[in-house]
Amino acid sequence: MSSPNLLAGRGAVVAGGSRGIGRAVAELLCNLGAGVVVNGRDADAVGETVAAITESGGRATPVIGAADDERVASGLIVECMSTFGRLDTLINCAGIAEPAGSSILTMSPAEFDRLMAAHLGRRFIRAGSRPASWPRKGTGRSSTPARWLFSATTAAPATPPGKARSTD
Repeated sequence: MSSPNLLAGRGAVVAGGSRGIGRAVAELLCNLGAGVVVNGRDADAVGETVAAITESGGRATPVIGAADDERVASGLIVECMSTFGRLDTLINCAGIAEPAGSSILTMSPAEFDRLMAAHLGRRFIRAGSRPASWPRKGTGRSSTPARWLFSATTAAPATPPGKARSTD
């Protein structure tokens, strides 16, 4: 059993935090005491998640938009810093489904880049990797950034598992 104060005073961002694994992660972080910026593209889903967290006594704030958009990614960091005073954790659970009927062998380079940017959280992680946005532990030359970075995607594949994809 974890302490409800384990992450007290910490700030976190969960991209893709409005549904599935991302929502569960956002709720867990709040249950452990962190303040969480919940991000997603669906305003209703983000709002429902934030409401559920705050109604249970947690601290959460919404940011609507795709985390692979540079402006949204930067906005997530700014929102965490302004609302919770610090940024300790970046978690990417955002993902998108590949274009219907496609495979990695048939999608265009632009489609592939968009898919990878969303799933790997490229812009999101880069936005949060600026040294000034991370608090430091300790003092002096041996100080290290106090941060966690994690990326997991939850988008369903366009082709159901066990079904062969057509390469025609």
